[in-house]
Formats: sequence, structure tokens, C-alpha cells
Amino acid sequence: MSERNWDVWQGRLGGARAHRYYGTYGKPQNPELEHRGRMELASSLIAGKSVLDIGCGIGHLLHFVKEGIDYVGADTSPAMIRVAKSFTPNGIFRIGDIYDLSPFDMFDTVLCQSVLIHLPKIKIPIQEMWNHARRAIVFSIPIGGIKVVRPLDRYGDKLILMHTETWENIEAIIKTLDGVKDVEKHLEPGTRMGNTYVRVIK
Repeated sequence: MSERNWDVWQGRLGGARAHRYYGTYGKPQNPELEHRGRMELASSLIAGKSVLDIGCGIGHLLHFVKEGIDYVGADTSPAMIRVAKSFTPNGIFRIGDIYDLSPFDMFDTVLCQSVLIHLPKIKIPIQEMWNHARRAIVFSIPIGGIKVVRPLDRYGDKLILMHTETWENIEAIIKTLDGVKDVEKHLEPGTRMGNTYVRVIK
């Protein structure tokens, strides 16, 4: 995985972010109330008996996944994976890059939340997810006017890329996927920025 000039989750900065992420969202087993809704929604959209959680951070979603569903969390940040394992030693967490999921097997559902918002382009990541899903993909992104905003100094160390999309562009990407049977939109509870969860079903 090569360093990308917009990617601020790696190296020394990544370690600091993993701990600040915990400070913002709370412990994986008991996240802050404002973030519980998104975890509950994401969990409810999992189809089948296995899920690959891309951009898993420190492992919040695992604690909301229904019993009987096999969970694997993946993140580009080694620091995030280390912290995830420290909180949930029995969880399965691996280094993984949404731009290349070839190291992973197929999963019933491939899911990513709060990932696409930090990527400059999202077509290849969505296609990669689709290629590794048996039944569905689920992703979240703010939907409104398309824009890429760089001057957001959320953590005080380096600017984070923030990306919003139009629904027309999302539909255009979905049309390039083979075998789509249905598309659903679900607005995140309490979102202030139009964050929408999209489930694409095979």
C-alpha cells in the first residue's frame, strides 16, 4: 500500500489518530450515544452470514453485528488494527486497502462506513467491494452537491479530505456493476450532513 498524499491514517499520524478516534467515538463496546445509531443501522443492513468491514477503525461495528455472523475488520492503518485488537482480542482484524481487496476471500456483505468521505474518488473502491461480495455491499457517504473539501483540520495535525457526492454520480457508478438487483438508501439517524447508507443487492 503506497502512501497517498491525501491519506493521513498512516505512520506516526495514524497512531495519534487511532487514540483520538477512541476519544471521539468512545470505546467500541460502548460508543458515544450520537454514534450508536450509525452502528445499529449498518448492522441492520448486513445480508447473509459474513461481513467484511472495511475501514473498521478500532472495531466499533463488531459489537453491533448480530450473533451468528462472521466478522472480519480491515483497515489501512496498522495503528487502528492494533487498538482494535487491544479492545477486542478475540476479534479478527487485518490490514487491508479498499483499493485492492484481492487478499480477502468473498463475504456475503462487504461494508464500509465513513470511508468514502475521505477518498478523492470512489468508483474503484465500490467496484472492489462489489467484486468481493456474494449478496450485497453497504457504504455510507454524504449526498448533496459534489465537492472535495480539504481545509478541515479536525485533529490538529494534518488536513483531512472530506468528500460529498451527488446521487446521480452514485447511480452512475452502480450502473457499472454487474448483476444489481436492488438499491436502497437509508439516511443515518441524526445526521447533520446528509450522510446516507446505500445498500446494493445482488
